[in-house]
Formats: sequence, structure tokens, C-alpha cells
Amino acid sequence: MKKSRLRKYGLLSITALVFLIISFYCVTPINAKKPYSTVLFSSEGDLLSFRVNKNGQWRFPPEDSIPKKYEECLLLYEDEHFYHHPGINPFSVLRAVKQNIEEGSVVSGGSTLTMQLARILADNPPRTFARKVLEAYQSLAFEWRFSKVEILKSYASNAPFGGNVIGLSAASWRYFNRPPNELSWAESATLAVLPNAPGLMYPGKSNKQLEKKRNALLLKLLEQEVISKEDYELSILEEVPDRPQYQPQKAYHFMRWLEEMNGEQNVFSSTIESGIQNRLNRLVDGYAAQYRNNQVRNMGAVVLDVKNKSIVGYVGNSKDTKGFSFVDVCRAPRSSGSVLKPLLYAQMISNAELTPNSLIHDLPINYDGFIPKNYTKQYEGLVPVSKALTKSLNAPAVAVLHQLGIRPFYDQLQQLGFSTLKFPPSHYGLTLILGGGEITLLDLVGVYGAMNAKMTEEGKVRYRLSNEVSWDKTYGDYDGISKWAWNKTLEMMKGLERPAQEWGWEWFQRKQSVSWKTGTSFGHRDAWAIGSNSRYVVGVWVGNQEGDGRPGLTGVNYAAPVMFRAFELLTDSKESNERPHETSIQICQQSGFKAQKHCKSYLEYNGGEAIQRLPKCRFHQTLLMDSTKSFRVKKDCYSGSIKNSKPYFCLSPFELYYYKRSALDYEPLPEYYEGCRPEESHFRLVYPKHRSTVFLPIDVEGVQQEIILEAVAEKGEQLYWHLNNDF
Repeated sequence: MKKSRLRKYGLLSITALVFLIISFYCVTPINAKKPYSTVLFSSEGDLLSFRVNKNGQWRFPPEDSIPKKYEECLLLYEDEHFYHHPGINPFSVLRAVKQNIEEGSVVSGGSTLTMQLARILADNPPRTFARKVLEAYQSLAFEWRFSKVEILKSYASNAPFGGNVIGLSAASWRYFNRPPNELSWAESATLAVLPNAPGLMYPGKSNKQLEKKRNALLLKLLEQEVISKEDYELSILEEVPDRPQYQPQKAYHFMRWLEEMNGEQNVFSSTIESGIQNRLNRLVDGYAAQYRNNQVRNMGAVVLDVKNKSIVGYVGNSKDTKGFSFVDVCRAPRSSGSVLKPLLYAQMISNAELTPNSLIHDLPINYDGFIPKNYTKQYEGLVPVSKALTKSLNAPAVAVLHQLGIRPFYDQLQQLGFSTLKFPPSHYGLTLILGGGEITLLDLVGVYGAMNAKMTEEGKVRYRLSNEVSWDKTYGDYDGISKWAWNKTLEMMKGLERPAQEWGWEWFQRKQSVSWKTGTSFGHRDAWAIGSNSRYVVGVWVGNQEGDGRPGLTGVNYAAPVMFRAFELLTDSKESNERPHETSIQICQQSGFKAQKHCKSYLEYNGGEAIQRLPKCRFHQTLLMDSTKSFRVKKDCYSGSIKNSKPYFCLSPFELYYYKRSALDYEPLPEYYEGCRPEESHFRLVYPKHRSTVFLPIDVEGVQQEIILEAVAEKGEQLYWHLNNDF
């Protein structure tokens, strides 16, 4: 009977023990996932931006480790025997009971750090005896299941630090603007005492009480010989924070972009470099303050490290008059203006249809009712490609696009990475090169960066944004532009005249050599600047996110100065001596096309293997002259002896009409000998333009004024007019 009773009690004890152990595993885990704030760090580990979680709290993800200073302060203040008790400290409980009896009220709970963690994880319910017993039980369960280090880390990550600040990491940044492992003894002591009464000890509310408790803890650290007397004396001189630090928003738009691409992630170790980002923010805000005088309110800037294929600076928008603008203009589609012109010319150079020296039309040519106009409203007849690019002339760009074809250029842009051209090529037409299509600043920087990267390596380019996230697209998936063609284009882009603010830049060696291009959209709504050297690409957009234009808002006046100042923030990059493989041919010095026997002078031109296909010069012809060398003749119309010939630069009357205005050294062609004039006419109407409407004013006497019509033809050629069907 006695043995049976012992077996019965033994079985019950084992059953109770098993039940207790199983119940321990049913307790809420200490690492239960909480809604965390989104946090963005720089590549050096500096906090760039963060925002509250969905509960409106500053709660950072748990720290990997607990700083030694904070641990010493916390345990000495809250639980000296933390590493020696099983979750409950009987001596602390007895001491608390004694204090409560002596005071006649509850002044101490005798809770261990583990018991406090149980209370915190339960969202601080009302204090009752039953609750105390449950917390003790949960503490035993925590100690059974988890290590002391895990319990300490969970406490530090979930403890309240006043207001809506939860966790050591959030408190460290919020109150002291630095990570926990960089806190001083005084700062560590401040954060150690805060969770004891976060409502009372909220910084800025009860600073004297907070300072008193902190100093008491520092004295205890001195008495325990944890800190030296010198450390103590210096620590008590430090002021406690009187308010939370202003939350940094140094790269807010970049953080939101990462969130959109990876919503599961809370902490991002970005590729942004703190020094570049801080200076870029100040630069953009400074210029934006100036531009607001003209009611230009928004600006975005991106700095791309081509070598490391990463974004190192990103300002999604400048601060507006209300303090901040949340629209990321770097990812907003805007009219491209002229910033796509280098890609067009690079394509034609790669196709061996043009060289930087080649002459192209700068004429008011009518394309089915569309007559492109230059910004100056003037035309030069013929200009070299290099001048057309550096002066950003519209008429030559449209002429070249017409020659290449809209579809090939559109396909090129798509493959390079411009993702916002949603309509078919026919929708944009020839205006695609003048801003008829919308692009984003990010795509622009990405494409230029990919083209520069392909100077030293092959293949597509994918950029890093953080240790966890890469840009969710690739750039440069296009082999139609050769390395040597892009190199020639970059060389041309160095020849642009810098803005007035950059006057005298060539006198200073520290100024970097930059290949750059600006753009201005129709109606002065968008101002662009894109620039690159051997290491970086910098893109800037200026305008109003609502789309309203402003007088004087141009790329060269508004965006380019910001871009050049941004390059001054970057480490100087040495020019690469590596050049793509090139083939040498002779080109006509005056026309820029392959030299032929009629050309007067030649140049050595280095290009890719395709350069052998470059068209021959069509401008130079050798003309037969009469015996007096005064008139042009032909064998079939001149009976005299033809012994003289001379090469001339020959243009059509329409080309010559504009060309001779700027080419003062142009040698006019001799007139035809009588009877040798060709039958075909080179007549061309200059004014009015094709399909244009002309209004004839009426003077004060009621008489309708006349119109002056203008046309061009070969010298000596007779013109016949029909006006309203009347000869």
C-alpha cells in the first residue's frame, strides 16, 4: 500500500513536471515579431532616414548585441544578480515585501529584469497580485527556454523609453543621434534609468529628476569601480537631453523607394555615402531657396558611382515652403527636352554615317507640317555634328533623327533602359528628340552610367541600392552604340559652354573635366542637366512637380549650376588613358565625311572598324572653267578650250542662303557661262513657310498692306511666281 502510494505521487510529480515544461514552451516567445520602423543607413553605418511603424512608434529592429556600457548600467540599476537567478530572485522579493510594509504602500515590486520583460511583452497590464504571480511563472519559462543574452537583448529591444520611443536602438538615435555602441557612460546611464518610469522620466519633461537618477547610477558605477573617478566627474557634467533629436530625413525618398521594392525589409544598409548625401542635401536646399524667388519649387539630384555600380547620393525632392515635399521627382516622368541628343549622335557615329566633324543640315525644313526651330530662332544652313550637340540645336537633331528613322531610335531608347516611353513611335514622331517623350531622372542617370560602364566592360548593368536590394531593372542592354562612338560623343560633350556662374572654370585645375548636356522642355516646365566623368554620373532636374512652367527656367541656367557644384563634392577622378580600338581614315577637313579627290584638305580620323563605311564628301566638286577662269562651263555647251578646273565647296541655294550668313570665308561659285545653265531649277521658297497662314494688316486709311515673299535660287536664275493662281 505504501509503495503504491509512492508510485502514485511519483507519477503525479512527473506528470506535473512534464506539464510544467510543456507549458513553458507555450509562453509567448521573447522574440515575437513586432511592427518595426523602416530604417535607412548609409554605407558607413550612419542613420540617414527612418519613419514610425504602423502603430506610430519609433521601434527599430533588435540589435545584434548589447553594448557593454549599457549592459553594465542596466544590470547595476535594475538587476545586479541577473546572471545568477533563474528568473526570480527570492532575496529581491523579500526585500520588496519588507520595504512595502515599512512604507505602508507598494514602493517596490522586487521584479527581476526577466519579470520586467514579461510585463513589457504583455503591454504593461494593471499591477495585481495575480499578475505578479503570472509574471514570475513567465520569467521561469523564459529562463528555461532562452539564454541570458537573448533575454537581455529582448528587454533592450522592447523596453519603453518615453513617449512613442521603444527599444534601445530607437532611443539612442532619437535622443542622442548616434548608435548605442557609441554612447558615453552618461548617455548609457540615462537610457538605463528611463524604462523604470518612462512616463515620468520622459526627456524634456522632468529633466531634474532624470538627471538625479542618472547621477545616482553613475555614483554607483564609481563605487563598484566600473568607471574611474575621472569618468564619473566628466559624466555628471553632461546634460540630459531636454527633447528628442530631430529625426533625420536625409534620404527619405530613397528609403521609400527601397520599401516599395522590398516591403518585407525594415532595415536597409544603403549604398548612399554620408558625406556626399549631406553635402548634396545642403546644395539642393540652397539652390532651391534661390529658385523659389521665381516660383520654381522642386528639384531632384542623383549621383551614381559608375565604378561600383551604385547610387551614392539621392535627393528625391527639395524642401518646399511647408518644410518638405513627398513627391519623388527623380522617378516622375517628365518631358526630356534635349538630353537624348547625345544618344542619337552616338548612334549615327557608331553606324559610320557621321563623324563629330560631319556637316549636317541646320535649316527650317518642313516635315509634314512640322518645322523644328532652334532656341535662338536662327539657322546656319550647315553645322558640324559637334557644334549641333554643344549648341543643342534642334533643327539638326531632327534632321539626323529623320535620317536614322524614328523606330530605330525609339527601339534604342527602350533597350537602353528608358521605361516610360509607353506609346508607339508614331505617337512621338520627330519630336521625340526634342522632348516629345517623357523620361525619369533615374532612367537618364542609369542609361548614361551604363554607357560609361561599357567603356571598360561588356554586358548589361544592374545597380546596387543597398546590401539587400538591387535596382529592379537593368540598363545598357544594347550593343548598337560602340565604345569608340560613345567615347567620341563624350569628347564632344566636354565642349559645351558652362553656365555664367562657372565663368573662368578652366583656370582652376581642381575643376573636373565633365562631359555634360542640358535640356529644357517646351513651355519652360523642365530643366535638366546630366554630366559624367570617368567615375561618376550626376543628374539634376529642376521645375515644378505640378507641371507649371516659369520664365527663364532652362537647363543651362537652373540645372547645370547645381550639377557642376555637385561634381565639386566628389573625389576628383583621373581621366582614363584607355581608348577603344580604332581604325584611321582620311576625312575631308571641311565637310567631315570620307575624303575624295575633290576635297581641298584632309584630316586623319580615328574610329571603329565600321568607319570604312563613312559616306564620301558630297560637298566638294571640281568645276570646269572657261579660259578666263570667270565662268562655269560644260563640255557640251562651250566651244572653247577647257584647260582650267578648280575644286569648290558646292551648296544648294537653300543651304547657301543660311550658310553664308555665318561662314564669312565662303567662296561663292562662279556664274554659268551663257548657254551652260542647267535646265533643272533649284528654286526654294523661304518665306512664308510651308502651310503657314499670313495675315495682312490694314493701315489707318483702310488699305491692306502688301506681303514680301522671299525665295532662293541659283545666281542669275529667273524666278516665276503664282500668287492665288495669278501669274
